[in-house]
Amino acid sequence: MKKLDLALAAVLRSVCIACLVLLFLIILMSVLNRFAAFMSMGWADEIIELLFAWLVFVGAACLWREKSHFCVDMLTVRLAGKPPGRVLDVVLSVLGMAFLSVLVYHAWELVVSASDDSPVFAISKKYWYGVMPVAGVIMMGYSLRDIWLALTGQPPVRPPQSLPENAGNQPEPAPGTPRGFTSDSKNDLHEKLPSTV
Repeated sequence: MKKLDLALAAVLRSVCIACLVLLFLIILMSVLNRFAAFMSMGWADEIIELLFAWLVFVGAACLWREKSHFCVDMLTVRLAGKPPGRVLDVVLSVLGMAFLSVLVYHAWELVVSASDDSPVFAISKKYWYGVMPVAGVIMMGYSLRDIWLALTGQPPVRPPQSLPENAGNQPEPAPGTPRGFTSDSKNDLHEKLPSTV
């Protein structure tokens, strides 16, 4: 299962990187073309739309895997490793699954009902909309993984920037110390600054 997860993560990242690089190159060509007029760029808009749609939704699935979407994690960090924390993880994952179910359902309806083509390349708009149910199903799979981890008592996936497990045990900073600094780091900072005359 871990190999499948790593392989899927590699594919998602590769798709995101490819979309981002192609977007950069096409937009760069479009900007340069305004000055040099070396080719017709009437086709660029529809390719940019297609790449952007895939970048956004595949990128969302990538972030969902690592739980790196923006969130307020005050409770999840404080309750990490405790039974209420596991309950909270399950509740959040179930709510996420409910949202994703609605997304996948309506996205699939949009794909099925799409009948128009892009004006230049005559590509079916189904390719624009198709990424939504695909990304939604992938995110639902990762939500099921999170529920399984919580129910079996395994440590949950935490985003890379989360606070460490012992974050609540850190000493309170001295009064007047800027947020994110301890009195020790404040003293270290003063030692590193050049003295003024």
